Amino acid sequence: AGSKVIMANEGFWDDVDAAIMLHPSMRWGVGGKALGIWQLTMEFKGQTSHAAASPERGVNALNAATLAYMASHMLRQEARRDANLVIHGIITEGGLASNIIPDRAVCEFGVRSSDEKYLVTMVDKVEKCAEGAAIATGAKVTVTKNKLYSSMKPNIPLIKVLWQNYADQGVKVDDWQETQAGMPMASTDFGDVSWRCPSTGSYIGIGPEGTPGHSRQLADCSVTKEGLDAMIVGTKALAMTLVELLAKPELLNEAREYFTSH
Repeated sequence: AGSKVIMANEGFWDDVDAAIMLHPSMRWGVGGKALGIWQLTMEFKGQTSHAAASPERGVNALNAATLAYMASHMLRQEARRDANLVIHGIITEGGLASNIIPDRAVCEFGVRSSDEKYLVTMVDKVEKCAEGAAIATGAKVTVTKNKLYSSMKPNIPLIKVLWQNYADQGVKVDDWQETQAGMPMASTDFGDVSWRCPSTGSYIGIGPEGTPGHSRQLADCSVTKEGLDAMIVGTKALAMTLVELLAKPELLNEAREYFTSH
C-alpha cells in the first residue's frame, strides 16, 4: 500500500483541517480526478501430464487462466460508462515446458473505477470470471483481492483557492471546471486522504507535452531549469493556499462543509 493509505488507516488524517499536494506532470492543472483501484491475483492449479502421450490425464491450469483473462475483459461491454471502469491484467505464470500440461498459472489484474461502490461490484465479477474458468476446465483457483487506493473525492472550495494561486503567478493552468469534467486517468494514494479530510491536488508542468508519465525522460526534466522553476511555482501556490486558509477561517469552514455534504 502507498504510505498515505497506511497513514489513513492509522487515523493520521482524521483530525487534519485540509490537505493539498502537487505532482510533476507535463501540464498545469488543479483538482484532477483519480480512480480507485483493487488488485486481484488468480492462482490456478491443475495436473501435469505429457501434452502428446497422455493429455487426457492432465488439467490445464493455463487454459483456465486464459479463459479467466478473456472473460474478465468481456466485462467491459456491459460496464457503466459514467463509472470510468478500467480492467487490465497479465498472465505472470503459465507453465515451464511446452510438452507438459501446466499445473500452475497465475493472473494479475487491476480493476479501477471512479465509483467506489461500483468498483467493489466489478471486482466481485472479475473474481467470478476466475471461479467460472476453474469450473469449466476442472482446475482449482484461489483468488486474492486487495484494495490499493480509493478514488479521489473532490473538494470544490479548495480547488478554487489553489487554482487561483497558480493563476496569480502567471502560469497557464488548465481551467479547473474542465479538469473536473474530464476523465480520470490514473490512481493515487492521495485518494485515500481525500476521504478522511478536505483535500485537493495539483499538477505542475516540469517538461514538454508528450513526455511519457513516470518515465526516465520525465525524471530528467525534474532537474532542468524548467523543472526547478515549476517546483518553485508549485511550492508557492501551496504556501499561498495555506496562508489563505489560516487567514480566512470561512474558507476552511466552506471546505469542511463541502467535504461532509458530498
